[in-house]
Amino acid sequence: RLLKEALHELGHAFGLGHCLERACVMRFSNTVVEVDEKAAKYCRICGIKLAQRGIALSEKFLLAY
Repeated sequence: RLLKEALHELGHAFGLGHCLERACVMRFSNTVVEVDEKAAKYCRICGIKLAQRGIALSEKFLLAY
């Protein structure tokens, strides 16, 4: 949970908003259950947005489709 929340807040620090992709770490979560439901990974769109900001992510932090 700590990793997921850290990745989520780092995403905000780099200018990302909340994401609608169910498994994306940038999805809004209001409860512990919702944190548990998402992955500690960014979706393709959030990964692209980070890349556009100069942040290169390892494949281990990107959702596989």
